[in-house]
Amino acid sequence: MPTIHSWELDDFYRQVRKSLLELEDAFARHELDLRLRHRDFQHFGGTAVATAYRRLCMDAPERFAELRLESIRALLEHLRQELFCVESVARAELAFTAQGKPVVRVQHAGEAIDLRFDQFLSARAWGRGLEFDDVEADQAFAELVAHNACTQLAFDLRSLQRIFYRFTPRATAEPLRVVPRPAERAFERLMVDILNEHAETVWQARIDEDFLEKVDLRIAAPDPTVVEGVGIQVTQVSKPELYAQKLGKIRHVERFVILSPTALAEFVDAQMAPECEQRVLSTATLKALWASLRDQPVTVSALTLSLKSLLVDALRTPTTDPRGPLVHVPEPARRLIRAYVTADVKRASAEVALAPRLGVPDALLKARHTMAIPKSLAALCSHRKAVASIGQFVAGQTVTGHVKRVLDYGVFVSLGGVDGLLHISAIPAGEGSLTQRFLAGAAITVTVASVDVATARLQLTQVPLDELSPRPEASAREAQPMVEATA
Repeated sequence: MPTIHSWELDDFYRQVRKSLLELEDAFARHELDLRLRHRDFQHFGGTAVATAYRRLCMDAPERFAELRLESIRALLEHLRQELFCVESVARAELAFTAQGKPVVRVQHAGEAIDLRFDQFLSARAWGRGLEFDDVEADQAFAELVAHNACTQLAFDLRSLQRIFYRFTPRATAEPLRVVPRPAERAFERLMVDILNEHAETVWQARIDEDFLEKVDLRIAAPDPTVVEGVGIQVTQVSKPELYAQKLGKIRHVERFVILSPTALAEFVDAQMAPECEQRVLSTATLKALWASLRDQPVTVSALTLSLKSLLVDALRTPTTDPRGPLVHVPEPARRLIRAYVTADVKRASAEVALAPRLGVPDALLKARHTMAIPKSLAALCSHRKAVASIGQFVAGQTVTGHVKRVLDYGVFVSLGGVDGLLHISAIPAGEGSLTQRFLAGAAITVTVASVDVATARLQLTQVPLDELSPRPEASAREAQPMVEATA
């Protein structure tokens, strides 16, 4: 994958689209194997997409040619949304939380907003572009956007192949659609943003899970009573007959969390009942929720329509906030959604546990699409964190740490999140080798010889500074950074 900057993502999308359509054309003409021999297609799209097409070449399904091309075009439209469509641009910088975790800090309306990397990617998908004054950071985050868009595309390509192997078409009056409509995708993304607002707790299921199993999202399991990967079906359908019809198509629906305005309204109604045994929503929370609604619904049906209107309006309301439509959903409604899913996933987990063979297979969980962090971004975060941490040290300062690594040219010492090098020339003469004299994990007292903030290097000594001999030129083995911030 080429080196790119944020202002080059639109051109990157065009090149990916061109390469993908060329591969699809070669597949249709039974020339995919020949096309794959030309390595230029890997330049855009990366090795993950290339691997997906190699597998297609080995065991290609011959049916559904027209439906496949239609699905590919729909996937390219999703890719365009993430790489090409930018409605507003805000300035951002790489920063660190009090716990030392890297975040993207954005200034919006006089407020500093910290976004996790997954939230940064979501902001881009909503059309909220972020640019960095720091060219190095701008390039690293542009690569993050491109890497993950192409990784997701590769997952989707493999999902299409699974669908076409397993699916047998049935007579239907409606045109068949494999990839979700943009409106459905947007509603799902809004639910993901709300559920992941404070911590990443859900991930979007693959499109084959969506099409074949009616699973839109899967949930992580920080709670030991929750089965990892329980399925969530997201829908904004509210008409009772259509809602019942949709749920009727889901096998073992009791093992799902149904996230919909109807389910939320029924949850609120149950929580307000005097005989409710497991109260999750406090009286104050319910009052705040009611105050956030435009009307005062008196029936479950009316509450369903009120909640749906609130969520749909959030999607329709323009915003330049990097958090996207989430900011237009009142906080009490966001708390309701998280509380409902937290409660109902325990019920669904109990149902899944009754039939473990029909639960979520380990292979599916291992295939979860996790965010790919480019090496450039990982190195940048590590270096910036080291620079921030090294500022607490000054030459001549005596500190106590622990031996981390012993090499033939010196000892790396851990100093509470920062590693410094105690070079062999700064160690008093003694009997035995360094590995014999310094044991990993042992406490050690050293003096800071020099601090180089620009290169994030921290040199240590056990010899008095005025007796310290000038260091010879570093060997190739010492060319690595002398300080590293531990995660």
